[in-house]
Amino acid sequence: LSWSRERLVKRGVEVKGELVSVEEVQDESSESEEEFDDDDESLEDEEGVGDVAVKEEEGIDHSRLNLDITAMIAYVSALTNGGNNFTFKEPVLCQQAAWERERPVKDLLDSAFSGKQLLCCRSAMEDFKTILATLGGEGERARADQLVARVTVVDDQESSRSSQLEHSGKINDRSRTIFGTGDVLKVVTVTANTGFIRAARGQGVAFSVLTHESRALTEDKQRTAVAP
Repeated sequence: LSWSRERLVKRGVEVKGELVSVEEVQDESSESEEEFDDDDESLEDEEGVGDVAVKEEEGIDHSRLNLDITAMIAYVSALTNGGNNFTFKEPVLCQQAAWERERPVKDLLDSAFSGKQLLCCRSAMEDFKTILATLGGEGERARADQLVARVTVVDDQESSRSSQLEHSGKINDRSRTIFGTGDVLKVVTVTANTGFIRAARGQGVAFSVLTHESRALTEDKQRTAVAP
């Protein structure tokens, strides 16, 4: 799946930053992301989905990617792995299923991950595993095990730029650590947390990011959903 600048502009999205193709660099009200304060926003509120916004002044290491919790959840979700035709009781999951049928997130992430070393900070991995243990279905946990085997866990870090961010509804210690780790390592952070990105920009800090739409863990929700 290719998300060109022209397609995004046609959707009314203002694309900012230096645009790099996915091949080169290559928030949601679900229970899992409610717990971690991510955005509950429609696509129209997402900025530059599928594009990479890279700080021009930085020498970014394009051989590696820093994964946010949202990216790991989206990658292993039943929604992105063939389960997007269910009609769920939860409206937000129905909305995400419709988005997934039209714009598969797994395709975007697979393309982005290809040939890259995948990193995540220690606290992101710990929180990801906690979410999977609590909310993940059997298939989601199995896919998570495969993904974790590909990811190199690094120590939590905060850059001078992330540490200067003032706390708000969209900026918390966990997000400052996740994005700060990517900032210190000079790598792109893959994330659906556009609320943090906009809040940081509002404080004058722009991180290097690849954004994607949110996807929840839905395997257990399939039990009460209408099957296709």
